[in-house]
Amino acid sequence: MDNNIFSRMLNDLEGQIKQKSINEKTVNYILSAQNQLTDEQKERFENILPQINELIVPNQLEFSDKFKKFEEMIKNNQTPNEKDLQYILEHQEILTKEEKTKLNKMLPQINRLTSSNNEMIVKKDSILSKIPGIRKIYEYVQNRRIKNFENNLENSNNQQSINENNSKKEESFKERYKKENFKTEQPVEQQILVTSDFHGRIDKWEICKSMLKKDPSLTFVILGDAMDRGEYGPEILMEIKEASDNGRVKYLPGNHDIFAYNYIKTRGMNNEIQTEAKWCLENNGGKITIDKLNNFDQIVQKELKDGRIKKSISIDELMDWLGSQPIQDMVKINGKLECCLAHAVFDLELFNKNNKFALQDALDIELNGGDKELLDRFNNVMWYRHKDLDTHYAQLSWPGNAPVIVGHTTHYNVEAENNIEGNPNQAFIYVDCGKGENFEALDLTTLKIVKMNEAFKLRNQMDNINKQSSER
Repeated sequence: MDNNIFSRMLNDLEGQIKQKSINEKTVNYILSAQNQLTDEQKERFENILPQINELIVPNQLEFSDKFKKFEEMIKNNQTPNEKDLQYILEHQEILTKEEKTKLNKMLPQINRLTSSNNEMIVKKDSILSKIPGIRKIYEYVQNRRIKNFENNLENSNNQQSINENNSKKEESFKERYKKENFKTEQPVEQQILVTSDFHGRIDKWEICKSMLKKDPSLTFVILGDAMDRGEYGPEILMEIKEASDNGRVKYLPGNHDIFAYNYIKTRGMNNEIQTEAKWCLENNGGKITIDKLNNFDQIVQKELKDGRIKKSISIDELMDWLGSQPIQDMVKINGKLECCLAHAVFDLELFNKNNKFALQDALDIELNGGDKELLDRFNNVMWYRHKDLDTHYAQLSWPGNAPVIVGHTTHYNVEAENNIEGNPNQAFIYVDCGKGENFEALDLTTLKIVKMNEAFKLRNQMDNINKQSSER
């Protein structure tokens, strides 16, 4: 496309800013074709985004006035206009605390006034976890970077083409990847593989190690929970740390890593955090983990003797490393599609505030006080399951249309699930295959599954044979 078209659009937007009136179609079009902008045009666009956002985001006074009129209608038992209701819901981020409380109290009556076939259009328990339909502009300003979109729009005046591309965006994530390539098995010689939740299973880690040894170009991203439940958690973690130091593994901690980290870091404090960490370890199959953490030097010496690690390490050094690892990451797939990684869910707001947020930051807030909202969002990243409301610590902050790759929630295979919180463009890819005998990983560069089953199943068969022999 002729870049002069974008220059004219930017000129129009700059003129509209002076007149305090923005054509949102022009803004959305530029957003949809960002990968075609020149560096100079990208810089111009980024520079005017704050002013654009100010003009698009509703004025607080105007919004409060609309809310008061809406509230009056509900009090008078008048059925609210659907557009007014949608407007209120889509702009929850600028509700005052008092307005949020009022809206929450009004929900039962809103549902009665607007219900059809006894189906509520708003659920009270999900009002604050509902993702608002905020403008792309808002997310863009938060991210402060140019994103690549899959659409390649050829004509700004071709509205039909735009609509067709938008409808493609709405296609179900699960159907899109399953239909094209999601279930296609790939050879193991891939660049970046994602897996998670070893839970002390040395056999899983051994398979990864053998693959790393065979292919120097291969790296793994492990989405937490190396420890607990199984016998070899501390050993696996110190080996992962050494592989991480050599650039072969990236480790994003999970909720079970919190237990071990807090247990070691609060030794001798005799406080609630120490008590909770010990209880969590003891009641999640982690008694053997406690024993090994308490006798860590012996474990290290055995690892050195067996040639499994090359350098000695103290328990404090291992926990300092674990506590400093960021809990979230955001990457590009083939330079086009953004993909987000975390243990249980990705939180964009937490990532924007501190993209290096780690276990040490969460513990510091617990011990010394700080931003409670950051701690709630941290707990979301560590514990979230979208069907379990008890794990919803904060309102979700989803990263646009990017798929979120997580562990934590166990499946038999690598699986995709879309329509999270009712949005077809919000999708999980689960890589925790802990429910069965399958061991699979996700190739980040192609979003294809890598099956590592045969070695894993053989190990399981040998374990069963040895168990039966010992029982005779």
